[in-house]
Amino acid sequence: MLQELRLKDFVIIREAHISFKPGFTVLTGETGAGKSIFMQALGLLLGRRGGPHLIRPGAEAAVVEAVFFGGQTLAKRLEAMGLEPCEEMILRRVIASKSRLYINGSPVNLQMVSRLTQGLILLASQHEHQTLARPEDRLKILDQYGGLKDLVLAYQRAFEEYRRSLAAYEDLAQRLGQLERERDFLRFQIQEIESLNPQPGEDKALMEERSLLRNLHKLQRLVGEGVGQINSALEGLSWARKNLSEAQALDARMNEMVSRLEDIFYELEDISFGLQDYLSQLPHEGDKLEEIESRLAELERLKRKYGGSLDDVLAQLKELKEMYDQLEYGEEELEKRKQELDHKTKETLALARTLSERRKEAAQGLSKAVRERLSQLGLKGTRFLVEVRSASLAADNLGPQGLDQVEFMVATNPQAPLRPLSMVASGGELSRIFLALKVVVARDQEAQLFLFDEIDAGIGGLTASKVGALLRELAQKAQVICITHLPQIAALADHHLVVEKRIEEGEALTQVRVLSQQERVQEIARMLGQEDAQELAQKMLQS
Repeated sequence: MLQELRLKDFVIIREAHISFKPGFTVLTGETGAGKSIFMQALGLLLGRRGGPHLIRPGAEAAVVEAVFFGGQTLAKRLEAMGLEPCEEMILRRVIASKSRLYINGSPVNLQMVSRLTQGLILLASQHEHQTLARPEDRLKILDQYGGLKDLVLAYQRAFEEYRRSLAAYEDLAQRLGQLERERDFLRFQIQEIESLNPQPGEDKALMEERSLLRNLHKLQRLVGEGVGQINSALEGLSWARKNLSEAQALDARMNEMVSRLEDIFYELEDISFGLQDYLSQLPHEGDKLEEIESRLAELERLKRKYGGSLDDVLAQLKELKEMYDQLEYGEEELEKRKQELDHKTKETLALARTLSERRKEAAQGLSKAVRERLSQLGLKGTRFLVEVRSASLAADNLGPQGLDQVEFMVATNPQAPLRPLSMVASGGELSRIFLALKVVVARDQEAQLFLFDEIDAGIGGLTASKVGALLRELAQKAQVICITHLPQIAALADHHLVVEKRIEEGEALTQVRVLSQQERVQEIARMLGQEDAQELAQKMLQS
């Protein structure tokens, strides 16, 4: 139940603090006083969207805060969302340049609050009956009444898996079909690359060899002359070794010098042998350069056709082979996916069939329950039927909600045929039918709080009294808060709040206060619209 509501700088409310009690509470006031502002504020706390236009002119931010008691049901839901389990929660929303929402001080998002309060707190406005014109909303009402949430979720999971399986099968079939049309071309491309058998880095090695061959004569000359010069030096060093060896025998201090000369001699000798070996291994020009040029030209052609480098060509070859292999083994994979798709299809169709059967069972109960409520609301004799129209049990007919469409059929005249609700009902009848649906569905949802924003629009007289009686009956099991303009309903409430507008320093402000018993008489008399209505108002309250 709602225990407290606090507003600050919200629309035309500077500050308001309202305490609510169990039972049936009404809010009344002159037209334009701002009654619906309070429902608008509660709607924001329950996940509806807002914006800067809700901030009172001159203020920087608007604050809406409410205290709800939800018992163990609320505690379990909070725990499931990763929040501290409490039987009471404080919802706080700050609207500024950036809106913020909190549960017991922890920041949350609108979707979390919507999930948290779904089924526990129901808010219905005077225009909400227009949702009955939307097929998805009618289906949702039926599923709520039938307690089909878990079955609907199971079906939707199966439907998504079926769609993924279908997409995977169709994608593979399409790719295999495309590959089949390109089979000969794929084989040609593979053979074209494999016939040249390019190796990683081959082009770079060939370009280096080509550069070598183009400068072969110069290279041979330079290296040959270098070898001759080293050999001449070695001949001189050989005489130096002989002379110094004799000097070494005369003076031991020559040992280090002779040793170093030996090292230089053998190092130069080794270099000479190495260069001569290098010269012997240099290629003979002949036709080799022509072969390299030809090979490089072929490799360049491959690179232009299949990629910017040989690595790209080899990667393309691998991909082409994989594509060709798909043709060889793709049919087997396609058959596996077909079997998986058949399994998912059967599973989804079975759930869709079960869901349709359960919906048709629920439709009978909902039809009967709404007819009983409509009789209480002054629509005695009105026929109301929840009609479930199911497409044939075929995969092509599956949708996110199953095979079904729901239509609410009504006949307000006993002699008239049943026709869709939106085509035959007046505004007042729609309001009452919508109220009956809300009450019936909420009964099975174990709602703890009902918020009605002028749900009584378009009715009056004895019907208004019956609506009030139904709201009072509903308040025996849950808290009911209702904005009303009808004295018949206001007189039946346990608690009565009045919303008033005043002008202060040129600014229109709204305030709300609890009425005493005598003030209730005066307010109901005002709502009756008669100067001498005080006595009638007193009788209405006493009765």
